Amino acid sequence: MLALANRNALVQGMLAFREPYTVLEPRATVDGDLASLVRARAGTSRTATVEDAIHDALDLTSKALFFGLGHRTHLDFGGRAREGNCIEYAHLFAHIFNALRNDLGARAYVVHSADARALGLSLPWPALREHDFAMVTSDMPRATQIFVDPALYDAGLGWNISRAVTGKVPRAATLR
Repeated sequence: MLALANRNALVQGMLAFREPYTVLEPRATVDGDLASLVRARAGTSRTATVEDAIHDALDLTSKALFFGLGHRTHLDFGGRAREGNCIEYAHLFAHIFNALRNDLGARAYVVHSADARALGLSLPWPALREHDFAMVTSDMPRATQIFVDPALYDAGLGWNISRAVTGKVPRAATLR
């Protein structure tokens, strides 16, 4: 079994997410038990750093979703775990991250890549030619962008896809 760091490096070497990009505010609606879990987690001091908030948001997202493409995409999330695709994972993760960030000077957005590739090739299935993931921006201590893929994380393939994102992704300053 490959160690997580090696799996993450392997995945980043195999995947590429390319321009054009669309950056969106998260549009997830969270209620029920999941909303209670997010509020409880936001009330703790565990989110002392941006990376803490990323890990907490990944944990809550993976409890709420399991990957699948056999449903219609919808951005309403509640108490029971349900099937989700990359769009739903990205919107839910960004919503949860933004609820947990406290005073970290960071914010999460959803990024849509119109050109997702595996081993340099565009995939033959329309559902996999494009991909959504999250972008965490932080201005402290310096301006940074961290690209997070909660769907890959849930599959045990690591979450940081920063090296797999090519080209320029807008900072989304106008969305704040």
